[in-house]
Amino acid sequence: MNIRTISRLSALGAIAGLATSAHAAFQNGDLIYTDALSNTVNINSGGVNSNLYTFGGPDIRLAGITRANGRWYINSGFASPSDPSEAAIFELKKLFGNTVESTLASSNPLLNPIGIAYHRASDRLLSINNPGPGSQPDEGILGTRTSDGDVIFTFEEDPTGPFPRHQAASRIVRDTSNPDVFYTISVNGGVLQGPGNEGKGSVIYRLDVDNDGVGTVAPVADLSFTSFGNITFVRGIATDGQSFFFGDNQTNAIYSLDISGDLTTLQQIVTGVTRPNDIIYNPFTNKIIWSDNFDEAIYQVNVDGTGFETLATGVNARGLYVIPTPGAAALLGLAGLVGVRRRR
Repeated sequence: MNIRTISRLSALGAIAGLATSAHAAFQNGDLIYTDALSNTVNINSGGVNSNLYTFGGPDIRLAGITRANGRWYINSGFASPSDPSEAAIFELKKLFGNTVESTLASSNPLLNPIGIAYHRASDRLLSINNPGPGSQPDEGILGTRTSDGDVIFTFEEDPTGPFPRHQAASRIVRDTSNPDVFYTISVNGGVLQGPGNEGKGSVIYRLDVDNDGVGTVAPVADLSFTSFGNITFVRGIATDGQSFFFGDNQTNAIYSLDISGDLTTLQQIVTGVTRPNDIIYNPFTNKIIWSDNFDEAIYQVNVDGTGFETLATGVNARGLYVIPTPGAAALLGLAGLVGVRRRR
């Protein structure tokens, strides 16, 4: 065996070892989040928070973030938008270095896009459009095509329909098994219609989207009246495929609920929270992560509510997204590249 062969095998062995280690790290998952205080996109990896990208310019208020076709998409808008609106959906290429920013879509009908998710069959980003009570029309769910920025109404809210109804929604999450099914959380719209937004019931909805990006909604659970009281200000929703997870500003708790919507399965898994905002399930760690815009912090717990941790402070994280550990992905890619070269 010549020296060149030994060197090649040694290199392959070393990279294989790295790939094995990377595969283990791949299970950790990292948190990508937007910060509306600094107009930045950041990462929490191994308990360390780092800035990935900073937006410049006026009229930016970052919200939901998602990834599609190797690119990142971020909603931006204000609760009381101008007319025409300053809202936008930004696109970022190469988030982990040499980032390129562009605007996919902007202004009306985008008003205050908050939650965001991607529907592959229609190639549309589904954005919850919530301009605030009485400000402007165009409330509902918008579908923005990633190839050209074309915007349609996936679902338009009817302000005159009977309760419960899809009203003042904020976040959206995709079903874990069906790529055409999503769930949204409507801050208001429940049968409970008390004074102010804080006195109106929140509702979980199922959204079915066709290949044209047009959706229909159906209520899954009206949270107006529960064994824990009136749940009336939910602004985030997550799922692990078996349960929903959400936080409520009025009862100051994080909840779990069977995905069937059966209210007898409702549980408080964390109590004493302040003002929970976005929430996400981390499938790599089996943990729930949520942001709190009053505490200006990000927290996480196990799905049973144990193991409370603080991930970040001094942030208003209006958008959360979990990815496999980037370093692991890079190492696995490198190992694959060497494998390809070897087969030539």
